[in-house]
Amino acid sequence: MKIGILHLTDAHFSSDKDFVYNKTSKIVAAVKYIYEDCDKIYITFSGDIANMGKTEEYEIAKCFLNSIRSLFKRFYLDKVFPQIIISPGNHDCDFALDNQSRRILLTNPSYTVLGDDGSIINTALSVQKPYFEFVKKLNDQDIDANLFSCINDTVGEHHIQFLSLNTAWMSQIKEQPGTLFFPVRIVEGKLNKNTDICISIFHHHPAWMTPNTIENNRTEFIDFVNEHSDFVLVGHEHQQRSELNGLIGTETVKYFCGEALGEVNKQTSGFQSFIIDIDSRNGVFQSYSWNNNDDLYEKRKEFDFELKKLYSRLQEFHVRPEFIKSIEAIEIPLGEKQNEIKISDLFVYPDLEKTSDLNKELNSSYEDSERILDDDFSSTVILEGANQAGKTTLIKMLYIESIKRNNYPLLVSWENIKYKKIDTGLQRAYEEQYDNKTYEIYAQYDNSSKILFIDNLSSDKFSNLEIKSVIDKLKSRFGKIVITTSPRYDSLALIGMNQQDLLYARILPLGYKKRGKLIESFYRLTHQNVFIDKQLFLEETKKLFDEVQTILGDKLMPAYPIFIISILQSMNMMQPARIEQTSYGYCYHTLIHYALSVKAKVRNEDIDSCFNYLGELAFYLYKKGDEIQSLSNVELKKFHEEYANQFVSKNFQDMKQILLDSNIIVLDDEEYRFGYEYIYYYLVAQKIAAVVATDFGRNEIKKLCNNLENDKCANILVFITHHSKDSILIEEATLATMLPFEEITPITLDKGKEYYKLLESIVEQLKDNIIPAEIDPIKEREKNWEQQDKIEKNLPAKDEEDLSTLPQEIIMMRQAIRALEIVGQIIKNRKGSLPRTQLIDMVTELYFTAFRTIGFFGKLVTNTQDEIIENLKNDSNEYETKARMKERLNIFIQLYSLRFCLGIFSKVIHSVGLSELKEIFSEVAIKIGTPAAKVLSFSINTCYGRMSYGELQKIYKEMKSNPVVLRILKARVKSYLYNNHVDYKKRQQIAELFNWQVAPSQSNKQLR
Repeated sequence: MKIGILHLTDAHFSSDKDFVYNKTSKIVAAVKYIYEDCDKIYITFSGDIANMGKTEEYEIAKCFLNSIRSLFKRFYLDKVFPQIIISPGNHDCDFALDNQSRRILLTNPSYTVLGDDGSIINTALSVQKPYFEFVKKLNDQDIDANLFSCINDTVGEHHIQFLSLNTAWMSQIKEQPGTLFFPVRIVEGKLNKNTDICISIFHHHPAWMTPNTIENNRTEFIDFVNEHSDFVLVGHEHQQRSELNGLIGTETVKYFCGEALGEVNKQTSGFQSFIIDIDSRNGVFQSYSWNNNDDLYEKRKEFDFELKKLYSRLQEFHVRPEFIKSIEAIEIPLGEKQNEIKISDLFVYPDLEKTSDLNKELNSSYEDSERILDDDFSSTVILEGANQAGKTTLIKMLYIESIKRNNYPLLVSWENIKYKKIDTGLQRAYEEQYDNKTYEIYAQYDNSSKILFIDNLSSDKFSNLEIKSVIDKLKSRFGKIVITTSPRYDSLALIGMNQQDLLYARILPLGYKKRGKLIESFYRLTHQNVFIDKQLFLEETKKLFDEVQTILGDKLMPAYPIFIISILQSMNMMQPARIEQTSYGYCYHTLIHYALSVKAKVRNEDIDSCFNYLGELAFYLYKKGDEIQSLSNVELKKFHEEYANQFVSKNFQDMKQILLDSNIIVLDDEEYRFGYEYIYYYLVAQKIAAVVATDFGRNEIKKLCNNLENDKCANILVFITHHSKDSILIEEATLATMLPFEEITPITLDKGKEYYKLLESIVEQLKDNIIPAEIDPIKEREKNWEQQDKIEKNLPAKDEEDLSTLPQEIIMMRQAIRALEIVGQIIKNRKGSLPRTQLIDMVTELYFTAFRTIGFFGKLVTNTQDEIIENLKNDSNEYETKARMKERLNIFIQLYSLRFCLGIFSKVIHSVGLSELKEIFSEVAIKIGTPAAKVLSFSINTCYGRMSYGELQKIYKEMKSNPVVLRILKARVKSYLYNNHVDYKKRQQIAELFNWQVAPSQSNKQLR
């Protein structure tokens, strides 16, 4: 059976002249056919019916809603539920009825203040008197002012309940997020919990509830709503949005916020509709917005969703709530929000690199780990993961997900498995995790519903044959087994021999899309009001993404969730310990500090000693000069003895154990090395930065700058920029940008110049003059991330390059590009401490380096064109003429030259781009004065800030007679339109400026 729900919110009725007042027939026309298969239809309104809570405003609202209800009944007769289900909003309070006693009583709301007699609540509700009179008349029912109401109905054999909560009972004029209080305890005991579906409806999102009470009323309110609700309808924010929300156990509930039905002095309007299949507990959501051009409500979004699972009421075995709470706890220090945030709030399922044969390399195919629980996935899964890859967190989340799928999981540590008494360890785990039935009943239950999760399998405890025997026995007890282990040992290969339906997979770092999703989740959690401005959300999350990417580097550290969250948190709490250390340096320092204090349990008073030891060890390896940065046990002991002669230190074995426990140092094939490259580079850079004012330090800086083509040298130099503000670094790095192509003339992209002529004919052939009328920037960003993930997965493994085999031209280009990155990083780090004139000079030189690099590439391809044709001629079809071959090659060279130019521009944008430097980039464009400089500065400023139509007009008029620069400008503008929320009027202006055709919405007409 199905039910339909029309959800209206935030009409703000004030008179019959309101924009939305005469739209009743339009609303019904938009949805009249979608409820045809429904057995019952409900009309709901989540607050702000009136504008100022006045009786005369409610008369307008009553006419409007009666008209809606009458039109629905004309189509659907008795299927329409007679009552309109309403909750009040802050605009439904008539503050002319407010008084000083009410305002004082609500200053610091708490259960103690409210007491037991209801007098304070009655006083607070006095401003809603006109609202409750309106509800009485609208629904022809006797109703008193209250904090909540339950509207019950029966559809077939199903009991449906709407829980209307009065979150506006204590609203005041100009209320702020985090100030409201809802007395959950008073309401909770009065509810009927025996319902099949409960839909809660209220005005304020939980972010408006106060966390500043003994009970944390915000958390208390979310827990209460999510326990009783299958999904939630809210208003107040005037934006259509949906989100998953949940704070207790495994209860996760979908919240839907509606677009405002009417806003004062605005000709905008929207609403949403739902169709719920009661039996399957699935729903279909649709949103509608007013289209002025077509004079109708147009469907904007549609998607399927699931109601909250009923596992908590229906399952045979009940998981202990305290156990769920324990596995949901997050270990990473998150400050004040530590107790409010769960792992599932931030969790993103990583991808797996899988193979079904342990003797093959792990590169067969990729799979989303979310699929592990699917029926068609292998019944035995072994997950390999490096330290901090998130193995344990993954199986914890799979544990919770398996409960939602009506399975009965068991989580055990491998060390608790006993070879000859397997059931002893299983029983102990069961009794810790379940509370309503005995282990004997569980053991005899159908295996297909039982899943075993084993954490941290190792070959230390049992022999290979014993491991195989244990897994065989466990397979007879469970329908699916998921095992985690550290990077595989050869001995573990025996497990896979003759095993059917076994899959071995490696947990991969998060790709671009998944790290983007994690960053978005973190941003929402760290902002009090979830419903933030959508453009600000795009800009802020892009900035976070770019900063995380900078710190992760080119695989300097893997994009494991723990690293990304730690980076985000350290940026969020930025308090550099030393003034010389930049924000990025602080992030790296925090990651190492976390590894020592949390992983290795180093006491706070010993942290500095460990940092010093690690710094000296890193520099010891650096001075060795070997490509392989590792030490044998004998060499490590020798270093320790030399160190102990200079500094107070723990003994060798204790120090080595700390480094291994922290995973900062790892033992790999009997050699000790730094676990991640970023630690080594950070520590070496810190040591050099400390002596940069000495002759030795200056010589090291010069040596690094002279060898920028070497990744190790370039990376150490980048890390030095995070440690030092010394002028020698600026001088040498700036000089390094000048050296690679100092004899090459920088490109200008002026008409008739050399590189312009190389691109001129190809840009005239590229036709792209259509833009869609509507673009979802979030989806476009996800598409870009997906494309980057595809490219990343197809890249060969990163190995040490033999630079001696590279042509000199390639080495020079590598030097130039790394110089761009280093000078760009210095500019970002020192933007607030360098004189403005020096910043302009550095950016100018950075631009010229980019333009000389492009110019060098142009000369290179032009000079080698004939040689390439001759080589191709030997391999090509004998009937193909040299002229035809040259024509094809010309097209290829021009396309590649355009791509190279855009690629170098992109490198500059991401190396030095910063919104705070907009004026600097604009001044540099004026100083250089070339079309190339002007379009590059425009590109940087619009990549890291909002695009001004006036500035766009200005550069368009200046460049419209230059087809090459205009092509680059168009590409940048289109990128901006696809990746930002741009209002309809501005989009039309831009399309008109570039003579672009705006394709109609796909809901009306297919794009051609």
